Amino acid sequence: MAHALDLSIGGVRFQCLGLDLRHGEVVRVTFTFDDETLSVVGQVLRAEALDEMTQDVALAFLKMSEEARVLLQAHLPAPEEANAGDERRRLSRINIDTGITVTRASVVDMVAQAQDVSAGGVHFVVEGIELELGDVLRVMLDVGGTPVSVIGQLVRVTDIGDFKQEAALAFLDVTPEVLALLNRHYTESANEGP
Repeated sequence: MAHALDLSIGGVRFQCLGLDLRHGEVVRVTFTFDDETLSVVGQVLRAEALDEMTQDVALAFLKMSEEARVLLQAHLPAPEEANAGDERRRLSRINIDTGITVTRASVVDMVAQAQDVSAGGVHFVVEGIELELGDVLRVMLDVGGTPVSVIGQLVRVTDIGDFKQEAALAFLDVTPEVLALLNRHYTESANEGP
């Protein structure tokens, strides 16, 4: 959890505890406006230590769906009139005081070879990208012809040579519908036998 302070269509400034974010790192920020949720991927432009545990972080948004952009614009004030040379002041922005969720994220789409999948996670091999233990990733799976998107955290990463890594991802965010689909599909697959 983090505490958002300043928000615009281009980024957000927040304070967080215990994340130890670094310049250039990519994270996912989730905002809640009333009953609507907005999730955006951004890159850390500045991470300044306030004390041993707290950082003040400025994040520039990198990846945003059109739906997220519309929702964000709906919660920002109309752009104010400003001098033509002052680009930053022409951006509409608001000072906010609200809790947000910040997780490390990857904006790199990668193709991986799944070794095995269960309702709890997936074990896979990937080539040409460097994964790190603890990374949070979004995974797209084909479960019996149905595309499924889940978020998970890497609990094991092993270099196996030739720029390849073997990794185990534990699912963190699985809806009850997706969980039922995964359980049904993999129970049926196990019962079919070799």
